[in-house]
Amino acid sequence: MQPGKVRCAQCGWQNDVGDRMCGGCGQPLFHSGSSFGAAPDHTPTIASSASSGAVSPPPPLPPLSQDTRTAAWTAQGYPRQYSPQTSTVAATPLRGAPPFSSVAGSQPQAKSRSCLGRALITLAIAAVLLVVMTACGWAAVVRPAIHRSLDQSLRSGLAAQVDKVGAIPVGSAPIVRTITDTELNRQARAGNPQNDQGDMKDIRVHFLPGEVTMTYLMWGSPGKISTHIVADNGNLLVQNTQVDGWLAQFETGDELQDALNSSLARMPAQDYVESVIVGNGTLTIAIRHA
Repeated sequence: MQPGKVRCAQCGWQNDVGDRMCGGCGQPLFHSGSSFGAAPDHTPTIASSASSGAVSPPPPLPPLSQDTRTAAWTAQGYPRQYSPQTSTVAATPLRGAPPFSSVAGSQPQAKSRSCLGRALITLAIAAVLLVVMTACGWAAVVRPAIHRSLDQSLRSGLAAQVDKVGAIPVGSAPIVRTITDTELNRQARAGNPQNDQGDMKDIRVHFLPGEVTMTYLMWGSPGKISTHIVADNGNLLVQNTQVDGWLAQFETGDELQDALNSSLARMPAQDYVESVIVGNGTLTIAIRHA
C-alpha cells in the first residue's frame, strides 16, 4: 500500500486519507482502531420465491480493478433479467400468468375475430332488409299489376267462349251435351292461335272422374289447375279450385274460381242446368229450358 493511502477492504481501491467514501466501489470508509476499510453490508437479502412471484434485488456492481498507475474498470455482463440501458428490474411473471409477448400477440387475432363477427351481423341485417323490401315491393306493386292483367285476360277469354253458347228454344226437350277433352283442346287451339306464343304455353284440359284439370307451361316450368264443376240451382259453378306452379304467384285458387264463376254466370238465363257428369275424358251436361 502506498504511503498516505487507505486501502478499501471491499474492492482494494487506494483512497486518500480522510476520504469518507471509497472511490472504487462507493462503500463508506470507517476507522477501526488504526485501519480503514469498507463497512460491512448488513442489508437484508430479499429471497425470491417462485410461488409468490417476489423479485430478487440486482446483484452488487462488479468490483473495480486498480493498479498503482492507472485505474481501469471493467463491467461484467448484465444478468438476463436486467437491461444495460436501465437500472430497473424486469418484472418476473406470476406463476400461471401468460407472458406479455403471448398476450400481446393474441390481441390482433381477437380483434380480427371481432371485426369478422360485426361484418357477418351487418351482412345478415342487410340481407333481411333486402328480403323485406323485396317482399313489400312484390306484394304492393309487382303482383297486383300482373294479377290485374292476367285476371282481365282470363275473364275476357272465358266470357267470349260462354257467349257462343246458344239458348235452348222454348218448348224444346232437355238437351244432353257431351264434349271430350280432345275436342275441347282442338277447338281452344283453333280459336287461340297465340296459345303457344305467350307466357303460358301448351295449355291442355283434362276430364278426370269428378274433376277437371288444366296443365300448362309458364316460363318453361309446368303447372296445373284443378277444379270441380257442379250444377247448383240450375247454374254451372266451379268449386275447390287449386292452382299450382308459377301461375299461383299471380292468381290464387279463389281468385281464379271467382273469374270462372263470373264467366259462367253469362250463360243464357233460360237455360237450366240439371246435372253435370265428369268422366274419364268426357264432360256431360244436361240442360233444359227454365
